[in-house]
Amino acid sequence: MAAVDRLRRISGDEGASLLGQVISQFAATSAPLVASMRAKTRDSDPDSVWRAAHSLRSGASAVGARRVSQFCEQIEGLARDNGILPSEAVLAGLEAELAAATRELNELARAGQGVL
Repeated sequence: MAAVDRLRRISGDEGASLLGQVISQFAATSAPLVASMRAKTRDSDPDSVWRAAHSLRSGASAVGARRVSQFCEQIEGLARDNGILPSEAVLAGLEAELAAATRELNELARAGQGVL
């Protein structure tokens, strides 16, 4: 999680606050993007699916959530290049990885409050 490591190097309360803000923003934007992917999959709208996956991939990459980014990259590529929509299993896997990444990021933020 290189981006998180860079944020942790900012000294004092400012670094802890910035890291917390970045994690909060990621959490706030990621759930609606996954919900959009689900809805647009039901609507058979691969264009909207790949755009939501692209947005989530960018955010996940920025915070170092590599597995989330990898899921999104696959969804994005298949929907954009082939019009293939993600299965329920793929979306459930993405949600599980997103939940795990969010937990890990929050743990890092809490642990970092004492060491920043």
